[in-house]
Amino acid sequence: MHYVLFGLDLSHEQFKQLWLLYFNPKPTLDHSSLIRNLLRYVGTASRCLGDSDMRRLPERRAAAIELYLTTPAMHHYGADERLSARELLEAVVTMLGLAGLMGPLGALSHLLSNYKGFIPDGFAWPFGDRGSLRLCVMEAMRLQPAVFGSAFTAPRPFCCQMHGQPVVFPRGTPVHLNFVAGNRVQELWGQNADNFAPQEHAENLWGEGCPYPNFNSWGGRSNGDRNTGRECPGKDLSLTMCIDVVEAVLSDSPSNNNSSNNNNNTTE
Repeated sequence: MHYVLFGLDLSHEQFKQLWLLYFNPKPTLDHSSLIRNLLRYVGTASRCLGDSDMRRLPERRAAAIELYLTTPAMHHYGADERLSARELLEAVVTMLGLAGLMGPLGALSHLLSNYKGFIPDGFAWPFGDRGSLRLCVMEAMRLQPAVFGSAFTAPRPFCCQMHGQPVVFPRGTPVHLNFVAGNRVQELWGQNADNFAPQEHAENLWGEGCPYPNFNSWGGRSNGDRNTGRECPGKDLSLTMCIDVVEAVLSDSPSNNNSSNNNNNTTE
């Protein structure tokens, strides 16, 4: 967002202030403070919680907006748009805050730290094969998506089985979408749906006609073409960055080097 879309060349101090605004690792990585951090970005928590980060949040938001207003991207923002440039950036700051809160926890944490142990010990990383590394990133996102769930309002009545009985829910019913459970349906992913198996799940993860197109994933297509389906316009760039980071970090890991050497010795 900052370097590519806004065209910024951030100074060390600017980077520090944006980091503190969007992703302060000490409270964010403490899962017990998840709700507090969520309120930071979507509510008026600064007046309720009172710590130094909260008190400085309005100031940091305002500074970020002023910085973005000076960028090449905003110089081309039309005066006839429905939102003023400042109104647009108010929304952008909020969305970046939510992305900073949840995105890094989900997008790379399972690959770089494997903190839930999904990736088996001795997994042979396909360094040098970007197509295979892409499947590894996709598989990690399937098992632990960056956004765990969402909600929508039912556009029409629908029927579900509850305690063995059909129950009809009316139009307008709030529905929770559980991405974690949905990404582990055995009818789609097989008996090993809970396992990290990028090659075995490859046909469902990527490629023409793959059935993993929902907007929370980085699947091979959207529901419709790019102009009509709900597809993130930055997904290709994001996926490229994830592959670059995984290869740069994990290929230099002593444990992975040892694993690679062991695999080579076995092959020989």
